[in-house]
Amino acid sequence: MHRQSGCSYTFLVLISHVLTVQATVRTNDLLNAVHFAAVQQLDSAVISGNPVSERPAFGTIVGQEYYALKETLITDEQILLRTINFEIVVEHPHKYLFNFCKLINAKFSLIQMAVSILNDSIVHTTLCLAHLPADIAAACLQVASELSNPLQLPVVSSSSDWGALGVKQQNVDHIGLALLDMIVSNMQPG
Repeated sequence: MHRQSGCSYTFLVLISHVLTVQATVRTNDLLNAVHFAAVQQLDSAVISGNPVSERPAFGTIVGQEYYALKETLITDEQILLRTINFEIVVEHPHKYLFNFCKLINAKFSLIQMAVSILNDSIVHTTLCLAHLPADIAAACLQVASELSNPLQLPVVSSSSDWGALGVKQQNVDHIGLALLDMIVSNMQPG
């Protein structure tokens, strides 16, 4: 389930690929929307004082430029799909987290912290690409418990307890350390 890629995508190109994969969108509309967003992004860069060397023309993309961008979109989409091994439907760790919380009758504050950690891990790390969703959910729950005062996770205290939930303690510990690193790095200024 571990995915790696040598590809480098800008935010707008990645979003355009996700839109293309997730919904039936006319290519023309998609390319024009991304082009419009790129122009808006450059406008904000100019306003903030950053120099812009090349500014794309504003308006609808037509002719050779359209066909070149369409070919690039199709090629990049193929690379993206190969990178994710054509796994378009992804199982998210949230349902596991909520099921674990229900199983142990977790307090709202623990659930809230665990969900925050899980959301941050999806945005700031690649853990969701390298580990099973249940393992990530268990690690988020364990880290949230360790950070709360007092500890709020008395039920899941040994590897046999995690094993009953289909999760390995060593995976939870490994992911937990990565989550703690993420939290510490996000707390540092700059």
